[in-house]
Amino acid sequence: MLKNSRIQVFWQEHNGAGTARNLGLAHAKGNYVLFPDADDEYNENYISRLLEAVETNDVDIAMLEDQQTHKSIKSFGHKGYFYPKNRAIPTQSISRLLTITKNAAHNKIFKTSMIKENQLYFSETMSINDMFFTMCVLVCSKNIVFMDDCLYTIKRNRNQFKKFCMEIQRDK
Repeated sequence: MLKNSRIQVFWQEHNGAGTARNLGLAHAKGNYVLFPDADDEYNENYISRLLEAVETNDVDIAMLEDQQTHKSIKSFGHKGYFYPKNRAIPTQSISRLLTITKNAAHNKIFKTSMIKENQLYFSETMSINDMFFTMCVLVCSKNIVFMDDCLYTIKRNRNQFKKFCMEIQRDK
């Protein structure tokens, strides 16, 4: 078992990732927080690169690029909405920013103070609990940096997704 005084472990009944993330946020003491998904794979430099980007650029959020974001950035680039990668950008063009960014928490690092000052939290639904949180964080942030890296691989839990779809159909 890993023993590190900087790490705290909290236990609760399984109520989904949103509830667990909110518990973590309530106890967060560091300058930054990140929310990797348990079923994804992350490069060994995932945390250090995100931390370097947010600190070097003095931004509220550092965001890793993925194929979807890369494609979106290129498609908006010719219309004057290009967001330079690896440089801080202001969030004045928020409608375009929300259009091109992935509304997930797993590819970003956030300044803890910005989240707490704006009293942001995750939806406590069992699925897709980070979408609204991410949109709110993007709107509340002063500046963001897009990183020209993709340091993670999404591993979709197909059985859980099928179960979620069946629950939706049953609720109709």
